[in-house]
Amino acid sequence: MDTNGLIYTVYRIHGIDLDTDRNALKAKAVKVQKKELLPGDILVFYGEGLGLYLYNGQFLHAVRKSSVQLGGIHDRRFANSLLHGLRVMTPDPDQKKRPAEMAADEIMIAQTFAAELPLGKRIVYWAARFIGTPYDTDPLGLYVRTNRIVADEKADCMYLTFRSVELARAQTPGQAIEQARYLRFTTEGKLADGLVQNYGERFEYGEDMVFSGKWGRNITDELGTTTTVKGSRGRDQIIILPKAALASSKVTKHLQDGDIIFWVKDPKKRVVEEIVAHLSFVRVKDGKAYLIHAAGTKDSAARPGGGAVKEVLMSDYVRDTKFIGAFVTRFE
Repeated sequence: MDTNGLIYTVYRIHGIDLDTDRNALKAKAVKVQKKELLPGDILVFYGEGLGLYLYNGQFLHAVRKSSVQLGGIHDRRFANSLLHGLRVMTPDPDQKKRPAEMAADEIMIAQTFAAELPLGKRIVYWAARFIGTPYDTDPLGLYVRTNRIVADEKADCMYLTFRSVELARAQTPGQAIEQARYLRFTTEGKLADGLVQNYGERFEYGEDMVFSGKWGRNITDELGTTTTVKGSRGRDQIIILPKAALASSKVTKHLQDGDIIFWVKDPKKRVVEEIVAHLSFVRVKDGKAYLIHAAGTKDSAARPGGGAVKEVLMSDYVRDTKFIGAFVTRFE
């Protein structure tokens, strides 16, 4: 038995039939980095060699067809040749349902499914489930207007960001609400009879999320050449990635699933001293960066709003955007 046979046999014993075509297998599996490996992940080495990961850096591989041996990913022989891991996911029975269409037990089943993923991938898993959700055109925000934590029927960019991260960081719907009490507020959310009592203490400005430390580590200056622009509300200046940098592959190649991009408005166009005007998530597919975001407009006296949660190629978005740059944060 070679390593391929070993892997297929072990998975078959556990009720999973792997595709014998290597490319088809890679297309269905989730790529994971060395630090994210879990038991059962398939290791991919330089030269198309494979291994079956066990634990504590150890894995199984067949040196010869008659010899299955234990190896170590930190051993000199393998350390430099390990490319990444592949995680084969069990099917998600409700993949096509948007969160608004899911009952609490279905949300929990999906959370259990997504628990196999690293945090960044869990975040975009949930963000992607909102794709197609109508844009929240209420200027205040439907969730604020109705004092609800869960208002999945509509989403603006702030709600999409809140809810996706809350669901990703929780194992149950109830835990997601507790995450919301922590994440959505500059203080802590207070509930009475299921309704929020202090939405006046929520994050209203995206830049406050960036600098709060609650919304991941600010990695803006780690990704590329930054620039300084005029701040507001007590911040004299801010450091951002300019639009030109965000269009560069030197920056986009370092982006990861679940990174949050806080898009910065031209200071001359600020209305209420806002620095950040929009939020989006990064999703990496086939080596390319995509954005999942709530694309739309709010209702106004001049016209009704509209839109939906969408996924777009990041390079296209950056090319067409009027924003001058962005902050980037990452949950780790």
